[in-house]
Amino acid sequence: MPCPSCFTARKARVARRGFILPLLVLLEIPSVAIGQVRTIERSSLPRSMDVALRAGTLRIIDSARATPVPSAASNVNVEKGQFLAAATKESARTMLRPISRGMAGLAGSRTVDTLTILPFRIVGTAADNQAVDLQPAVIRDLPLRYQPDAGIFRGSLLVGLQDNLAPTVRRNIGAPIPLTLASDGSTSDSTRPREVQIRYTNYPLERVMVFASGARDSVGVRVITQALGGSVVWLPVHPSLVFDAPRTLSGLGIGTVSFPVRLIGVSVRDTVLVTLAVDPGSLSEPNIKIGASGSAMVHLRSAGTGPARLTATSPGIDTAMATIEFGWPIGFLVAALLGGALGGAGKYMRGGQGRKSHLLKPVLGGAVIGLIVAIAYYAVNVTLLPVAVKVPFFNEAAVFALGMLGAFLGIRKSAGTTV
Repeated sequence: MPCPSCFTARKARVARRGFILPLLVLLEIPSVAIGQVRTIERSSLPRSMDVALRAGTLRIIDSARATPVPSAASNVNVEKGQFLAAATKESARTMLRPISRGMAGLAGSRTVDTLTILPFRIVGTAADNQAVDLQPAVIRDLPLRYQPDAGIFRGSLLVGLQDNLAPTVRRNIGAPIPLTLASDGSTSDSTRPREVQIRYTNYPLERVMVFASGARDSVGVRVITQALGGSVVWLPVHPSLVFDAPRTLSGLGIGTVSFPVRLIGVSVRDTVLVTLAVDPGSLSEPNIKIGASGSAMVHLRSAGTGPARLTATSPGIDTAMATIEFGWPIGFLVAALLGGALGGAGKYMRGGQGRKSHLLKPVLGGAVIGLIVAIAYYAVNVTLLPVAVKVPFFNEAAVFALGMLGAFLGIRKSAGTTV
């Protein structure tokens, strides 16, 4: 397998034959006008620049503006700190760039960069009067990963100007060249910063954060070079599992809840197996399958009180984690007791037994019965009522009604009898 340095060396030899000599001729034109103005004859322009000039897309750029060059111009005047720039008809290309020892501190832990070279060329001289042949270069730094606290995907790009003449040498280019990074309008939401000012060739690279709320598979970021248009760079998205779980739930095994687990950041084509775990608490199933819909339901029952840690894992996918606080079921207890008390009072009044001073006994008895009926129904799914009742939800009103019916109708002791 060829080494990166050999690869770069071969490309450098090809570049010297095909471009460096015309570029050096361009920069050595002797006709110099007033002050720092350099006059470049049209006949000495590199082929790509001449094609852009004929098409009316050749620009003279500096840190503040871009000036079009008339297509009929016979020569071009370039001042100090200005560059000739043009969009090429080439596609963006990928290349390897070994990092020299002198640049290692600016490149972090990387030893080889994989750059996407965008189809724009900027030629001129650096601050030391050395020729430069620049192209915007992008490194896909970090894929977009979901940030649960912010509810958004976040990743990053590294942006700079690759010097094709000296790819491992850092030069001050004098006047900074701005690059704008913007959402492509459909997949990414924003970038930060939106514009970077490039002051050196090759290194250091400028980090740009990319944010997206509805990312899937990859997101596009448009890199815009001054008045030359833009080129879209795609940043991959790392898939993630996400819980839509409640923050609190009645504890002691009373509370149950169903909620979805979603797989985001990827188009689901096949079934994805997800492993679930909770501590403390219990799940109806330890494994679920997520299909094309991108989600599946989880059924959870509480245990004890305090925080419970819930996780969902799958190979190659970011783990979902959630904490649910199992609280004392005060609302449940109060609703069951009050419902039972009212049911006991109602049963007493309907029967007309004794005097009103005896009301306390059926009320207290009804409260106990109401609590027993409610706990049996919600904790172990056993109906003690003499009639069939199905309560598809859990709230204080439902618990109150269940306790009231238990005290009013009585508990089913055996077939055909109630107490």
